Amino acid sequence: MHAIEVLNQIGRIDIFGAASRNQIKTPYKLSNKYKFVMCFENDIYPGYVTEKPFEAYLTGAIPLYYGFDSSGYLNSKSIVNLLDFKNMNEWANYIDELNNSNKMFKEVYEQPILLKKPSLNKTLNLIRNILEIYP
Repeated sequence: MHAIEVLNQIGRIDIFGAASRNQIKTPYKLSNKYKFVMCFENDIYPGYVTEKPFEAYLTGAIPLYYGFDSSGYLNSKSIVNLLDFKNMNEWANYIDELNNSNKMFKEVYEQPILLKKPSLNKTLNLIRNILEIYP
């Protein structure tokens, strides 16, 4: 909520989701109308990366992220991660600069979101082991 308050100082913020009591059935249909989509992880744990930054990216927006991708899959040049800034005001100021500079926005917007392809080998091996234990 603090991030929303800070961002609201630089421009209008629309809020959707259960916490805002403004739920929508197809967020991707609405998100593609925005330049930025806030996609904070529910937990800041090393390596905990969910679908959130990818969904925001796939709508054509720049993900405003708050997460700890310790495995290095996410391209830090394609998202604006709060963890990369000293404080929330510095983060919001950078977003404001992006919003007001077509050149800067384009540089971030055109970046690929992945630095490397994820491997499903660990997950597949875990499933295989579970299936062997519980046939």
